[in-house]
Amino acid sequence: MNIDAYTDAITDSVRTAAELGDEQTRRTAAAVATAIAAPTRSPS
Repeated sequence: MNIDAYTDAITDSVRTAAELGDEQTRRTAAAVATAIAAPTRSPS
């Protein structure tokens, strides 16, 4: 099952929401988005 499209949508949404904050908020959101995506992109 390929869930890349869903993962991309979630990470994009996290980053978009973070745009409302300051630079630290954007950096934190980028780290969270990466953490969300990492397990789904790991080779099995």
